[in-house]
Amino acid sequence: MTWEELSALPVVERRRAFQQINPYEDPPIFAEVRRAFLEKHPEFGPPHEIFVGDVGGLGSLNGIGVRLASPVKVRVPTQFMGLHVSKLVKSEDGWKRVR
Repeated sequence: MTWEELSALPVVERRRAFQQINPYEDPPIFAEVRRAFLEKHPEFGPPHEIFVGDVGGLGSLNGIGVRLASPVKVRVPTQFMGLHVSKLVKSEDGWKRVR
């Protein structure tokens, strides 16, 4: 599936199709999702880090992860184009999901 095909789908179908992509194959579409997210939300560029792929949860879940560079209170969207967005902060055990 290409970025054009994914973005043209209705939100429900897009969400379903996005979950069918294997995140460990590093598909090029993930880079396009990341680019589009940063284009819409440039405030999450450096020093923060954006990744697209398995964001965990109950079972495997493809989505967008926003790793915040500091514990500053920053408002992160919960959805982007129907895709789940996780807000992550550094903890003693790695990255912790917060809201």
